[in-house]
Amino acid sequence: MKTFFIADSHFSHKNIIKYENRPFNNVEEMDNVMIEKWNNKVSKGDNVYIIGDFILSGVKRAIEIIDKLNGNFYMINGNHDRVLKSSILKSKFAWIKDYASIKVNNVNVILCHYPFEVWDKSHYGSINIYGHIHSNPCIRHPKSNQYNAGVDINNFEPVTLEELIENNKIWINNNKFIDE
Repeated sequence: MKTFFIADSHFSHKNIIKYENRPFNNVEEMDNVMIEKWNNKVSKGDNVYIIGDFILSGVKRAIEIIDKLNGNFYMINGNHDRVLKSSILKSKFAWIKDYASIKVNNVNVILCHYPFEVWDKSHYGSINIYGHIHSNPCIRHPKSNQYNAGVDINNFEPVTLEELIENNKIWINNNKFIDE
């Protein structure tokens, strides 16, 4: 069993293609590519921590997408996750929270849709995995133990902790942040 992280997938959100300059012609292509990438990496028994802004659609379309995805789902609410208030959708997740503290590979991991300035045990090696900012480098430089799980910097797919760390190094090296 593996553990994966993903944020800001925005399944079925037409405007996100334009806002983030995603390489898709339309929402159907975006959804199909992300579902395929997800299932190529994630097996049925793997755990996937969704760090907010998962899907922007009606309940019916949300169920169609979730039912196509592999894994056990753990949801951190984002600012666009209103559809997940449906009881039928809630039943698709092991839990839905605003904040969580978990352990992965013996590392304390703090999950929230928004990046933190400080967090539980941040001075003792814990890490903060967040979303919300997509690929926008127009924020302060992230701390060395903070990682953006957004699909826009993680190849539009769920990633392991190791992949997340590597992809964030590349993203940071390729961008200038406002406090540099």
